[in-house]
Formats: sequence, C-alpha cells, structure tokens
Amino acid sequence: MAAQRLCCFIKLKTPKIMNKNIGKSNNESKTITFSALSILGFAYITKKFKALHKKQELKRKMDIEEEVDFNNIIDSAFMSEKLFDTLKVKCHPDRFTNEEKNKLAIELFQEINKNRYNLNELEKLKHRAIDELEIII
Repeated sequence: MAAQRLCCFIKLKTPKIMNKNIGKSNNESKTITFSALSILGFAYITKKFKALHKKQELKRKMDIEEEVDFNNIIDSAFMSEKLFDTLKVKCHPDRFTNEEKNKLAIELFQEINKNRYNLNELEKLKHRAIDELEIII
C-alpha cells in the first residue's frame, strides 16, 4: 500500500505484480472501513438507546409518584354530584348568622366548589363541615 502511494506520488507506472497486491489491499481497506463504520454506527445507536431508556425511566418514575386513583375518578363521576348538592345546601354561608361560623362557611363553600368533581375531597370537606360548623349531614 505504501509502495502504491509512493508510485502514485512520483507518477511512475506500477508493475503488474504490484497491481495484484493493490486489489488485495483495496479489499482489506474496504473491510477495515466497513468495520470502523459499523463500530461507529453501533456506538451511535447504543448512545441513542441509552438516552431513550433514561427518558422512559424518568417518565415511569413520574407516573409512580403521581399515582392516579382510578377508583376515585370512577366514583366521582357517578357519586360526587349528590354529595356536592348536599354540601352546598348545608354549608352555604347565608345559613350562618354567627360571624365566626360564617367565615368558616365561606371558606368551606369555596373549597366545595373547587372540588365539586372530586369525591375524596368532598368527603374530607364533609367531615370538616361536621366538625367545624357543627352541622348534621
């Protein structure tokens, strides 16, 4: 290979024996080039795969931390409206003449309206209303 480069540089004609070796070295260089490109391609794909795996792992961790309560979603869809209606009537601020209870009722009423579709929160607010406003539901 070095001889061929030297001959090309000097612009001499190479003998027929050297031409036979040139074909072999050319195949070898193609093989080496292919191998190098394969290794680089494998390294690139591996890097991309690791990055994708990290993204998926992070997403999985976030999903575990958020833990969606599907039972609450189903129950809220069917049962929150009835409890909301009961609480909005029983905890309405106009029902309380005492100024202290009226402020508590206003706060509870706002929370009830915020959580009108969340059955778990409405249950908590119901117990809070029973304890703080001393009402019977």
